[in-house]
Amino acid sequence: MVSEQRYPIRVIDRTVALLRCFTPEEPELTLADLASRADISRPTVFRLLSCLVHYRFLQQDAETRRYRLGLGLFELGQLVFEGLNLVEVARPSLEQLAKVTGETAYLAVMDDGMAMYVAKVEGSFAMRLDTSIGARHPCHCSALGKILLAGHLDGIEALYPTASLHMRTKRTISNLEALKSEIEKVRHDGWALDVEEYEDGACCIAAPVLDHTGDVVAAVSVSGPVSRFSDALTVELAAEVRAAGWQISAALGSRGSYQMRWGRQAGPSDT
Repeated sequence: MVSEQRYPIRVIDRTVALLRCFTPEEPELTLADLASRADISRPTVFRLLSCLVHYRFLQQDAETRRYRLGLGLFELGQLVFEGLNLVEVARPSLEQLAKVTGETAYLAVMDDGMAMYVAKVEGSFAMRLDTSIGARHPCHCSALGKILLAGHLDGIEALYPTASLHMRTKRTISNLEALKSEIEKVRHDGWALDVEEYEDGACCIAAPVLDHTGDVVAAVSVSGPVSRFSDALTVELAAEVRAAGWQISAALGSRGSYQMRWGRQAGPSDT
């Protein structure tokens, strides 16, 4: 691999330094701001900015003369995101999650109002469950489904037009108001739990996966026998699952949305 330090290209280094001056807190900057932050002379900054504006990587407000990131960068970024394969991106985190916890790790997406399994990595403590790739389960009775519902909170009534919900087990949430309350808790905590709500003897812990816009695109989980999931272990596993969710989210381009939208703590600090 060619080292960035061994073969620096000064004009590219300076251009990248200018682009990295922009932040969510400071989306607009003057030429003087950029020269100061990047430690580059104003004449050089002016030439670089002119080039970046020409290629639409930056745009300049005609009145304030301030610069901000342009649509040219957005168009390139979209190509990156469109080229990402969710399962391929998530697999290393799923493998690590299964290795660390010993439980089977899953990835699911919303498909026509159901939670559909799109990836699965067996753990060393594997428990045989009805969870083959492509299988779809009702969202209201699984931890993965609850995460997906939490990302579509406004659409729950459309998914469940009747107040009563299908009972998979005696512990399945049975009415819409109870489900709404559970989903609010999920959004507050940043993770979801189901204890024998979908299948007797099984427990599942799930966390969200967000894309670069902050929207929920998937849910990641671990599942195992309820006899193994003590209260203390559940808390530990929840932290591991949330960390995996954050890793996948970050790989998909999520920056900050995970922490802002999903629970009081999230991201690398969970680990």
